[in-house]
Amino acid sequence: MAGIFERWRDPEVDDQNDPAAWVWTCAVITTEAAPELAHIHERMPVVVPREDWAVWLDPTTGADELADLLDRTPVDRFAVDEVSTDVNSVRNNRPDLLEPVEDAVPAEPETLF
Repeated sequence: MAGIFERWRDPEVDDQNDPAAWVWTCAVITTEAAPELAHIHERMPVVVPREDWAVWLDPTTGADELADLLDRTPVDRFAVDEVSTDVNSVRNNRPDLLEPVEDAVPAEPETLF
């Protein structure tokens, strides 16, 4: 995912060698969801494919090239799986949250005949 970070010195901490003197911040860059994903959420993360990492990380890359890169999230490479509604709470943080859930509705309706 595309992200940005910044490190800044806290002027309230006298010793610059003190780890508390430095604050690290970061953010994931999002964009309007592609039509293929809009039924899930109106926003989606910008994904920079591996072949474009060097361009994304190069501080000399121009604004136009970066804007183009941000518009090219490879949605066709995504797999969409339904997961548990447990992901809706920040209190939950378990590996099984990534596991697809089975459909609650049977594939074929049950019948008596």
